[in-house]
Amino acid sequence: MSLTLALHTAAGGLLATQTALGTISDNVANANTKGYSRKIVDLETNILAGVGSGVTVSGVSRSVDEELQRDMRDETMQLYKTKAQQTFYARMQELFGAPGDNTSIAHTISSLSTALEQLSVTPERSLEQSEVIRWAQNTTQQLQDMSNTIQSLRKQADDEIHQAVIEAGQYLAEIADLNHKIVRNDVAGNDTSALEDKRDLTLNKLSEIMDITYFPRSNGEISIFTKGGAVLVDEESSGLTHNLGASVSAVTTHEEGDFSGIYVGLAVSSNDITDDLQGGKLKGLIDMRDDHLSSLQSQLDELAATLKDTLNQVHNRGVAFPGSTSMQGSRAFLDSSAQQIDFASGDTRMVIMDSSGNQVANASLSTQLTADHGAGPYTLDQVASTIDSWLDANAGGGTATFVDGKLQISLSDTSKHLAFRDQTGTAAGDDQADASINFYGNGTSVTSTESGFSSFFGLNDLFTEDMGQNIWDTNVISSNYSESGSSLSFYDNSTGSLTSLGSVPISGSLDNIASAINGANIGVRATVISEGDGQRLRITNEDGNNMLITQDFGSFASNTGFEVSNVRMASSMVVRSTIQSNPGNIARGVVRWDASLGTGGEYYVSAGDNKTSSDMANAFNSSTDFKKAGGLSDVTETIHQYASSILSLNSSNAANNDSDTIVQESLVDNLTNRNDSQKGVNLDEEMSQLILYEQAYSASARVISVIQSMFETLENAVR
Repeated sequence: MSLTLALHTAAGGLLATQTALGTISDNVANANTKGYSRKIVDLETNILAGVGSGVTVSGVSRSVDEELQRDMRDETMQLYKTKAQQTFYARMQELFGAPGDNTSIAHTISSLSTALEQLSVTPERSLEQSEVIRWAQNTTQQLQDMSNTIQSLRKQADDEIHQAVIEAGQYLAEIADLNHKIVRNDVAGNDTSALEDKRDLTLNKLSEIMDITYFPRSNGEISIFTKGGAVLVDEESSGLTHNLGASVSAVTTHEEGDFSGIYVGLAVSSNDITDDLQGGKLKGLIDMRDDHLSSLQSQLDELAATLKDTLNQVHNRGVAFPGSTSMQGSRAFLDSSAQQIDFASGDTRMVIMDSSGNQVANASLSTQLTADHGAGPYTLDQVASTIDSWLDANAGGGTATFVDGKLQISLSDTSKHLAFRDQTGTAAGDDQADASINFYGNGTSVTSTESGFSSFFGLNDLFTEDMGQNIWDTNVISSNYSESGSSLSFYDNSTGSLTSLGSVPISGSLDNIASAINGANIGVRATVISEGDGQRLRITNEDGNNMLITQDFGSFASNTGFEVSNVRMASSMVVRSTIQSNPGNIARGVVRWDASLGTGGEYYVSAGDNKTSSDMANAFNSSTDFKKAGGLSDVTETIHQYASSILSLNSSNAANNDSDTIVQESLVDNLTNRNDSQKGVNLDEEMSQLILYEQAYSASARVISVIQSMFETLENAVR
């Protein structure tokens, strides 16, 4: 080996050692820097013409276990999915409480039941009447407050989704920029490890927000996808967009387009990844907004609807002493001049009472309808006309007419009072029982059969609501449901009278049915709504008109429970205004028959009659059928038990979320510690390496010094 080669070799060793010392200095300086990975100088033998000629630096690598980092990010995605929901569950627990809490809806309903029991003991006392109304109002107000809170939390979740999308978009743009810098520096032969550290740190932050998968390319950049396969970064960032929602209600859903999608690239439906996300803060917020909170709202709506229907059915059988001077029906019909009814069985007795509850006059409604209009069925206007004429003849005057589709009855003589009594037959004094009313909703055929004349029109409801009938839906059914073949006809009052929108044959899955209805372009929108472990088919009138949907043939309606939707019930239900203003209007007794009165018997109302109040109290102690809603299955239990089930399920979900978060935090902490141990800087190790390279540097310098001396000796020898 020549002295020149020896000098070159020693100089190369000096330079390599200098690079290593610089790297150690960088490691020590960044020992506490977040995201920094320990750098390692990679040395290799320098070979010239097949002969070793010292050492060279082949590159600077990072002490990183890529698979460990990948596992850590995967678990981080699941951690932030549950963490994103913790504040929401805490808020719900704080406001809704547990079943046994005195402030819970279950306790309020129990108090209403107790008030009704006390009213049944002393039905004539105004204090007990007022207590029933107070607890009834407390119940409706609490249901409204809970609904408002749920929708407020859904709005908050959507706001946080919007901010998370903005943040994720910034991270994606940053990663794309770092990719470009890494490629340029790699081509120039520069060290890219610091840029890779920064990219890893950004990837960690991105994994907190959404689920990602990625792979490196040969040029040093990485491509990023969602686990569902959507491209997030491939040379350039695809970008994420989400539009902030203005307001949120129980009918606001992502499926119906009320909530903006999360779009990759252009904001078109094919780029919406909302339903494809599997982890991260975004997934947790989406699940909370569209699943957990929506399910809780659905359960409250089912509770409110069942409470309303159960008590209204009983209340409409009863009467406030000594009857009513006016009645306002709560049900709005599309066209009272075209829609018809008749009695499928039983009859309704019209009875006029004096101020003492004694009969002034009575008549069979079905008999009177036949006398006035012949054989049925009868239009709703004809029914009102018959009642109107009978009041004129027997109650000193009165009116019965439809206003905004609702039947309204008023007596001119306020000393007279009206009551309706359903019976098994047309004879005076027949046994009291709900009459069956055939409803010809389309004006030509029976579209439903309902129980109770007063209940059918909502003439003596305890609870009312103003939702209208512009939304219809099925029960929660399996996503595997397939309709063998039916046909639905649609009607509304868009022209001021009963208007046929058209008929649509339906078959197949709910998605197929929705497509068929939407494809008909008849002014309604059909959407498949996910709920719990199933789906609903929801149909909405696009102009907001009340509508009627009938089944022409098939069994779709009976198979799916298709009817006017209960959505919004919890936020809309109130105690009837005339009862709020005068608790004495609450029904306590019924119209009774006494064969010993008058000539052949008479009807009467007693101030001390507790039949209706007792029946309403018993309704709380009787098991009732509740439909599947949210995470609760079809059940038969008391109203109080169902309210408790809602709170128990919410408490259980909150506890499970806390437990899952604790377990996931432990797992992520463990993986993070292992990753930090792998990539972090060990100062003791760096100090030992420093001594080693310091000695190597000194040795290389000594070799150069010796060679320099040898060159001087050689030079002196040849002079």
